[in-house]
Amino acid sequence: MNWYKFEINAHQLETYGMPDAEDLAYRRLMDRYYQREGPLPNDADQLCNLVGLDWDCIIPVLLKFFLINEVDQWVHPDWQFDIEKRQERAIKNGLNGRRGGRGNRKDLRQPAEVS
Repeated sequence: MNWYKFEINAHQLETYGMPDAEDLAYRRLMDRYYQREGPLPNDADQLCNLVGLDWDCIIPVLLKFFLINEVDQWVHPDWQFDIEKRQERAIKNGLNGRRGGRGNRKDLRQPAEVS
C-alpha cells in the first residue's frame, strides 16, 4: 500500500506527551505497517532495521498500542481493521470492474416522468 489516510487529530491524541523519539517510532511503525499491509515481526533486530531507530524507542510504543497475535507478530487493531476494509473494497472494485463497472443506473440518467 503506497497511500493511507493519516488522521492528524487521532495521531496527536494518541501520541500527545510522548517523547519525540517514541512519537517518531509510532509514525515509522505506522508507515511500515501500512507498507506491509499487515502485522510487524516480533523480532527486535528486524524492527530496528525496519524503523531505523533503537529498540528503547520502539518497545514502549509496541507495548502501549500493539498486541501480539497467534503467530507471534505485532498487530495494531485499528490499522489492521483499516487494511482489511481496504482489501475487501479492492476485491469488490475488481469484481465490479470485470463486470464492466458498477451496474446500470438508468434511474439516474433518465428524467422522471411528469404527470
